[in-house]
Amino acid sequence: MRPYILPLLLLVMLSSCATRNERLKQQSDSLAAKAGMHRANVYAGDVPLLAYERLGSPLATLHIYIEGDDNGWLNGNTFSDNTPSVPVALQLAVADPSPNVVYMARMCQFGMSAVCERTSEPFSDAAIAAYQQAMNRWKGYPMELTGYSGGAAVALLVAARRQDVVAIRTVAGVVDTDALAVLHQVHPLTGSLNPASVIARTATIPQRHFVSDKDYDVPPPVVAGYQGQMPAGHCSAYNVITSVTQPSDWRDIWPVLLNQPLPCMGAGDVR
Repeated sequence: MRPYILPLLLLVMLSSCATRNERLKQQSDSLAAKAGMHRANVYAGDVPLLAYERLGSPLATLHIYIEGDDNGWLNGNTFSDNTPSVPVALQLAVADPSPNVVYMARMCQFGMSAVCERTSEPFSDAAIAAYQQAMNRWKGYPMELTGYSGGAAVALLVAARRQDVVAIRTVAGVVDTDALAVLHQVHPLTGSLNPASVIARTATIPQRHFVSDKDYDVPPPVVAGYQGQMPAGHCSAYNVITSVTQPSDWRDIWPVLLNQPLPCMGAGDVR
């Protein structure tokens, strides 16, 4: 190959990625606006995140949705741009009728910054600390965290560090990175934290995990195995959903799933 070909190919790839990210960002802006959500100036450490918020009541719980990342690491993908083609967490946030709703994309997504988390360390201690800092923007609200795919790992790891998380929901969630690595016969994530390792600190937070029986990346046995690690007195449950055949299907049934009761949370508890 001629010496100038490789740099040229790289330039074309970067240009294509930038164009794709700009298109996805515009689509996300439009989708969020339809639900009365507007851009929020949010940083995870020094890294800007694409985020939207709708704050309608100072007394109500805040629902925070954390985006997934297509689980590229399960296929050995090390490319730093992990923007999903379908922002499922944003779709869930838009489908949530609650007065206070926030959407947070992940570091590297939508071309918001050239400073990106390494694919092998998406859930590193530093990354989780940065997401926790980002959530401090809404400090004072009781928080219910919902994570889709890799966003579930972020939700669980952040919840283990905060005192204001009152509930957790995961959808097709990466709840145990080690179990997924074994299942898919890939190298375990290096430098990343495993959500299953903080179960002792999250077990008493009311939580429910939703998984599709047709999900190849995160199949029900992985979530069942996570549930099986819960200690006595836990507040966790999981549901296997049979009607989801593709990621966008979650959006259509989300209002129903959102209303499912959470273990250990009574009718009079903050919602």
